[in-house]
Amino acid sequence: MDRFLQWREVLQLAPNQKAVNAIMRDYVTSISPVLDTLPKECRDAVRGDFDIQAAAVALLHSELRYKGSEETRAVLHEVAYTFASAAVRVTLLHPRPTAAPAG
Repeated sequence: MDRFLQWREVLQLAPNQKAVNAIMRDYVTSISPVLDTLPKECRDAVRGDFDIQAAAVALLHSELRYKGSEETRAVLHEVAYTFASAAVRVTLLHPRPTAAPAG
């Protein structure tokens, strides 16, 4: 869980979506030794030119359905929540439209 906190800190400092994308590519590279232990849908979600928000949803769904070892469950949890943090950061970086004044 310490790794999750480190990556979450870096994500919170990302100034734009391009930075978030780069951070998450680095993250996936850093976890590549354990990717093969994750379910296929998880590996597929984070390979290639992945969409952070779609990957977060796929990983969280997979975590909810996972029935394997506790060790793999812990890794899956960390990966899912790191992607979820990145997805939240992407959402926060997009400006919200303001409502037109009533009139």
